[in-house]
Amino acid sequence: TIRVSAEGIVNGAEAFVDLDEIVYNLEETDVYTPPVVSIWSDDHKVPIANSSRPGSIDSTIPRFVNHDEFNPFILEIFNSAFGPDSFRIDVLKRSKSLIRIFDNSTNEQITEDPGDGTFHYPPDPNGEESGVQLPRFQTAELRLEIKPSLDREDSDIAEIQLEITSDGNSNLTSLVTFTVQRTFGIRAEVSQDCDGTPLGYMRVSLCSPDSERPELEFRTRITNSMSDQPAVNWLIQDPSSLKKNLDLNQAYGQWNFNIRNSDGEAVPRISLGSGEFTELFVTATLTNQVVSGNHTIYLRVIEDTEDSNPRYFDLPITFDIEPLPPNLQILQVSPNSLLLPGEEYSIQMKVKNLGNSPQTVLLGADVEQAEWKAEIGGLSGSPLVVIDPFDETGFTLIITVPDSARNADTIPISVSASPLDTEQSFPQSYTAKLSLNAVVELSSISDILISEIVNPRPITLVILVLSTFLIIPGIQFWFNRRRWSSQMEYIEALNSTNASSEENEEGLEKIDDSLPPPVTSSQEINDTERYEDDDIELI
Repeated sequence: TIRVSAEGIVNGAEAFVDLDEIVYNLEETDVYTPPVVSIWSDDHKVPIANSSRPGSIDSTIPRFVNHDEFNPFILEIFNSAFGPDSFRIDVLKRSKSLIRIFDNSTNEQITEDPGDGTFHYPPDPNGEESGVQLPRFQTAELRLEIKPSLDREDSDIAEIQLEITSDGNSNLTSLVTFTVQRTFGIRAEVSQDCDGTPLGYMRVSLCSPDSERPELEFRTRITNSMSDQPAVNWLIQDPSSLKKNLDLNQAYGQWNFNIRNSDGEAVPRISLGSGEFTELFVTATLTNQVVSGNHTIYLRVIEDTEDSNPRYFDLPITFDIEPLPPNLQILQVSPNSLLLPGEEYSIQMKVKNLGNSPQTVLLGADVEQAEWKAEIGGLSGSPLVVIDPFDETGFTLIITVPDSARNADTIPISVSASPLDTEQSFPQSYTAKLSLNAVVELSSISDILISEIVNPRPITLVILVLSTFLIIPGIQFWFNRRRWSSQMEYIEALNSTNASSEENEEGLEKIDDSLPPPVTSSQEINDTERYEDDDIELI
């Protein structure tokens, strides 16, 4: 029942002016919900995992477990249902670890059910259904004990995953996941790094921005976790020479690591007694070509002994390399060849990915000249190709020369490589381009002439027009010259005839000296019948 009252001022005094009641009929129902599960350290101070906030705690942070004993953790199950419920605990991942579960309040061990292979809580005594359930909004505190694998060939780092299922509704489950790391009396952890939490996980772009060879500094704490043992000498192995790192990536062998103490002195060996610790300063210098992503390397601390199975600890250190903008380059592999009309030619080329992440590339070829064709070949019929970081791939540029191509034609062809991404687009400045010239050369003069006649260039047409204007006057001049030559021959013939006549007249005068004078007529010749030399017209 909900009562609602209203107060007011009546005649200057406060008084109830209205009162109402709302009655609700509530019915209890068996409504089940997924349980809220959490993992804590044995002292209940450090949260390790929580099913209601799976992303709030890094499940990859290793939790130390000694190799020869069961290591305790706190497992809490909160019944968030509106009624009592019981639960089944199933170990999905254990990595060869041995696992035991106890009721932390009674110290009673909960054994694994042979029927379904899970741990039941509340436990069923003698394997029979007891009907005992966890009341609503109550928390059960259990003790989870883990003993890592005894086989040294197994990984020191293991993932543990638990699934807790409601008995009231088997579809309602909760998952918790965390990581454990096996130790052998010695442990190490990053106590300070260049970018803060999480420790041991460093973003290179923040620690060493705009550096060709990034340099990162961090500090490690090494602790002897054994008790009641004399001091032990431990060797610090350079990560660049550790076989475990080289098996992961040979490029790690080119990284430089400088390990020193607080005085700046190199530290190849340390000595620690039971419970003692020391801190070392490490500087890691990376190469200039590191693939984007997380790179985990290990700093090994190993017992200085001749024993075939020395105690050791591998400290994982992760470097996060962010992807750089696309950086593509196109190179021509085979040289240009002289082209012939109507033929198809192939030029071998390659595109380089100079970036640090895999890149999807769209290849293209373009030619502006009509009838010419340029296309990409050699990629299974697709112009798309994926290139690994700092790698390259080859392709073929296919050029088809039209039949109308003429001698000495020079055609520019553009080849491009554009980066593609499904989540973002890149500006045109990231597209790599290469320009080359295709040159046509005909070997015979007849082919050149035929080509120019069939497909004349503009300059050829101009030359033909000019030649026409020059040839016609030339022919006319040739005919005129022949006519002039004939006239000159005629004139020379006339001159030659006149000269002969004069010579004959002189000879006759000499002969006529012995003859009597000629008989002449007294009649004079009419002046109109005489021709002077000036009256002769030479044509």
